[in-house]
Amino acid sequence: MTEEMKKIVKPTPTKSENRPVRKKADYNAFVKFYALPYVIRVKEYGIKTEQQFAKENDLSQDTLTDWKKRPEFQNDVDIQLNKWGADKTPNVLVSLYNKILSDGKAGEVKLWYQIVKSWKEGMVIEQPSIEQNNKLDKLLENADDKTKREFAGLLKRIFRSNENDKGA
Repeated sequence: MTEEMKKIVKPTPTKSENRPVRKKADYNAFVKFYALPYVIRVKEYGIKTEQQFAKENDLSQDTLTDWKKRPEFQNDVDIQLNKWGADKTPNVLVSLYNKILSDGKAGEVKLWYQIVKSWKEGMVIEQPSIEQNNKLDKLLENADDKTKREFAGLLKRIFRSNENDKGA
């Protein structure tokens, strides 16, 4: 056998993730299914695993695996997740707010700032001016005892968390 014959190079196969999706409706259904939390999957589809989804839709597990490797797959999943969660967000925010008022920890307060104030790591929250502090004092003077205690407790947790963060 000559050296030339030994160096036969096989052509690179076409990757399935670069081809257009053939079963677009099934792909879209899988993306929607994949984006849902397990509990919701069971509620909406009566199934929770990919294997069950493949069987129910006459698809092979390899097809689902190929779809998950596609460059656009995660973006498609994120879009579906955003659609699913959009109308639930106000309720989640109310729940977070109530949790912060009852026994909020620094992480919950931080999350609130990130969501409501678009706060990011490293940003500094400006101290209120003296005029704003006076307004807060007047507001608290007129507040009932329960509100004053809740506010004081929240401030203690924030300051305690800040001290812990500095020590870490």
